[in-house]
Amino acid sequence: MGLFSGKVCVRCGNKAGLLSREKLADGEYICSDCRDLCSPELTSDDFHNMTLDDVEANIKECEENAERYKNEFVASTTIRSKMALSSKDVLYADDARGWWVNATVESPDIFTFDQVGGCRLELQTSSKDDDDKNPSLIDMFGGPEALSRQYPGLPSCPPGEQIDGMTFCIRIVKHPPFTEVRIPVMDAIIPTESDIRGGYDAAWQLMTLFKEKQAGRNAQIQSANMTAAVAQATAAALSAAQSAQAQPAQAAGGDVTDQILKLKQLLDAGILTQDEFDAKKKQLLGL
Repeated sequence: MGLFSGKVCVRCGNKAGLLSREKLADGEYICSDCRDLCSPELTSDDFHNMTLDDVEANIKECEENAERYKNEFVASTTIRSKMALSSKDVLYADDARGWWVNATVESPDIFTFDQVGGCRLELQTSSKDDDDKNPSLIDMFGGPEALSRQYPGLPSCPPGEQIDGMTFCIRIVKHPPFTEVRIPVMDAIIPTESDIRGGYDAAWQLMTLFKEKQAGRNAQIQSANMTAAVAQATAAALSAAQSAQAQPAQAAGGDVTDQILKLKQLLDAGILTQDEFDAKKKQLLGL
């Protein structure tokens, strides 16, 4: 009875339906209407780690994000999955600002390239029917080995299985509560050879884009570190030069003091007169 007992949304007080509600970290629930106000990238696992305050913060962020996407985001790069019946855009990037979005969802969240901690292609596969005598679409491509050569770094379908779908997964860092963005790059009902190749091509473009952005960030960091190292070395060299210039003056100062002391000894011994001592002293001091 407890399973089907009524639950109330902790945010709005409306009924939280069994099939559409999300459970929060403290055991409370939010309804489907409140869930729809949150990011489409959040999963049930993400909500399990969120409090009501986290939900409110995400809803506010989504509102601000929608305005920014509408008024500021400029898609300079588009990656498209070309399938037999329904090709679709899968990612937009604003290269000038370093932003990107999942183009397969409405009101997408804006992420930055430095929030990407890694990416991979996930294959949804199933075993081929033993009665199916036709070669698989992977076999038509030349087998898993051929795909591995054509798309290095992307997984190939194991022998004896068939691809039912493809999802490109992007791990998100430095942007809680998000942990991952999942972009379907091939979701045809009955995949054809063209669908599978289109999915691989889209995944390959995504992988290449994120690797290039990562390489660019690494180059910027390396350049900044090199600039800092050069500045530090220059400062050290300048300090050493200034120190070297000061040493002769200090040595010269020591020589002048020694000579004045010797002249004073000659004065005390009566060898020099007071006028002679004063004149030599002024000469040594440059007065």
